[in-house]
Parts: sequence; C-alpha cells; structure tokens
Amino acid sequence: MQSISPSREPLILAVALAVGLLIGLAPLQQFAIQLFGKPGIGNAIAVNLMLPAAAVVMAACFPKLRTAAASGILVVLGFTLARMMHFDLRPWAWNMEFVKSHTSPILVGAAIGCSVLAVIAALIAGNFRRVGAPPHSPSCAACRHALAAHAEAPVPSHCPECGIRLK
Repeated sequence: MQSISPSREPLILAVALAVGLLIGLAPLQQFAIQLFGKPGIGNAIAVNLMLPAAAVVMAACFPKLRTAAASGILVVLGFTLARMMHFDLRPWAWNMEFVKSHTSPILVGAAIGCSVLAVIAALIAGNFRRVGAPPHSPSCAACRHALAAHAEAPVPSHCPECGIRLK
C-alpha cells in the first residue's frame, strides 16, 4: 500500500480547479462543429466525459473522501468559470444576474455526479493508496498505536494506548 502525504491536499484541490478551467477554455465547440456540425456535442463531451474523468483521476491520486467530493465540485466550478469567461473576461464586473444567466442547472447535476463518482473512486483507490503517514513498525495489533520510535527500540510489555498485553 502506497502512502501519500496529507500536505498534498491543497495542491490536489488547486489542480482540480485548474483542470476544470482548462477543460472549459478548450475549444471543444469548434472541434464539434468541424467534426459533427453541432456545437452542443462539445459541451456534452466535456460535461459527460471529461469532467467526471478528471474528478475520478483526482480522487485516485489522493483517495480521501472529503477531498474527492470537493475535487468533483471544483472541476465543475472551474469549467463553469471558464465558460463564463467566454462571455466576459472581467470577473469583477459579473453580478448575480450574469452568473444565473450563464449557469445551467445541468452543471449543478454535473457537480453532484462528479462528486459521487470521485467518492466512489476514492473508496476503491483507498484499498491501494493511503493518505497519511505509513504504518509504523512495531505497532499494536489492536489499535495500531506506534510502540517504539524505530524498529530496533525495545517494545513495551503493554500497549500505552489501549492497555492490552503485547508479549
């Protein structure tokens, strides 16, 4: 089992937002017009395939449930912000009416769906990757409390955390 440092959590969340921005800024509608003649297919591919895939990859990289749920929402938020930037590049000029008129209820459903898929991916990836310090050796079999500073140090006769006899 691979251990991942918990200090990477802010980085994963920032990357999730950046990936959403990149997907939103990608010229998917122009590609869809060239390939299929319909610009809506580009948005459908982004919302139904690319955003959930990005959320699942983020969750597999950092399998912590709260981070997985947040990364699913942040990927869609980044996509939404990028789409609003297509209409007005001045975010300080955006008001509530602008945000409401350029945000689809489908994106709310996409955020929920991406979060659910990311949590499922984190639950699966949690079997192979662990967020936190690697297991300490030697440790108590009952409560996993570290018994010594290093492997060569003497081990106590009772666990200081749960009190069971070790030897």
